Amino acid sequence: MSEPTHKTILVFGGSFDPPTRAHVELPEAARHALAESNPEIEVALLYIPAARSPHKPDQPTAPGAARLAMLRAATADNPNAHISSIELSRAENDPDSPSYTIDTLRQLTERYPDAQLRLLIGADQARSFHRWRDPREIIH
Repeated sequence: MSEPTHKTILVFGGSFDPPTRAHVELPEAARHALAESNPEIEVALLYIPAARSPHKPDQPTAPGAARLAMLRAATADNPNAHISSIELSRAENDPDSPSYTIDTLRQLTERYPDAQLRLLIGADQARSFHRWRDPREIIH
């Protein structure tokens, strides 16, 4: 899949082991609502499979390549969906290190300096957001 070139990028991470209909439909609904309420901006979705969640140490069970393939198949019909292997690539250098969202956002800010990044998380993650690494930096 191509890299997003949009002005606003909704960043949606997870294990995607396997990706579900909710992983596909809910982020697209959020992207559509944001684009509809702001017709002057282009909005893309950027899916980021986690290498290893710091809050779910036993997941994922499927290898990264398999989860990427499943996610590509699940989002193939959505031209606004893009997939980044940024966390999987980072884990190649340190496979035991957790995937921290703040590290990913820092890299994405460098990669897309002209884009506004918006983090999209589920209710389950919102409840534990205060336990994430550097949550205050994430929200700024």
